[in-house]
Amino acid sequence: MATLDAHLAQRSFMLGEQFSMADIPLGCEAHRWFGLPQSREKRPHVERWFASLAARPASKGVLDMDLA
Repeated sequence: MATLDAHLAQRSFMLGEQFSMADIPLGCEAHRWFGLPQSREKRPHVERWFASLAARPASKGVLDMDLA
């Protein structure tokens, strides 16, 4: 996640300033990572990026689901 955080420090989304297909699979992985019950270092750029994905209308019912 440190590498992803550093990458997102330079851009809003994976490939630049616009949402793309590259954000979807990584967003799913981030959803799982954030859902794990463990302590972790702050990753402010990943947190910002994931929040922007979760705010997209198409993510409702997907990125807001609890992982069982």
